[in-house]
Amino acid sequence: MHAVSDDVCRIRSLRRQRRIRLGRQWISSYLSVLFLLPAIAGAQPTSHRESMRDEPERTAPLRTLDESFWDLTLRTTEGGEIALRDLRGRYVLLNFWGEWCPPCLTEIPVLVRLRYTQPDERLFIIGILRTDEPDAARQVVEEMGMSWPQVMMTKTLRDRFRIIGYPTNILILPGGDRYLKAYMVSEVFFDRNLK
Repeated sequence: MHAVSDDVCRIRSLRRQRRIRLGRQWISSYLSVLFLLPAIAGAQPTSHRESMRDEPERTAPLRTLDESFWDLTLRTTEGGEIALRDLRGRYVLLNFWGEWCPPCLTEIPVLVRLRYTQPDERLFIIGILRTDEPDAARQVVEEMGMSWPQVMMTKTLRDRFRIIGYPTNILILPGGDRYLKAYMVSEVFFDRNLK
């Protein structure tokens, strides 16, 4: 019985490692293409941030946030609690992601840099995790330096913000009654919307 159980655990571990490796390969390929395309086209390579600087503003329309949102208390994957009412008056970023999602993994470095340039008193980030493999997600959190709290996805959060794809980012404004909904974000999004 233990041999079968050990084999199942080993197979799951190998599958998890394969998914993480494939995600990293996807990120590497994406970044390679992003920086090689200008060179192939004969242009000077530019950073992603510089290439987006001249684009028209892509800010999503403001949406109204129901007051009952602030009554929620979220349980973190580490066993702690986040009372959302304690975060009112600052920017709150809800990052809906999963370790199985290559675009989610691609945007994590942007969020890590943001985390270290904005104090918690101004911007509080909460990862909303959708996963079937919490151990694999925990490994990604540790390896990529995601120092903000992680919360498991709930039907309440999914339905409230109509989450249909990943990644999805909800930036709640300090007034507490409006938010922006964006999919994959860059530094440009935050430069334009954190005022």
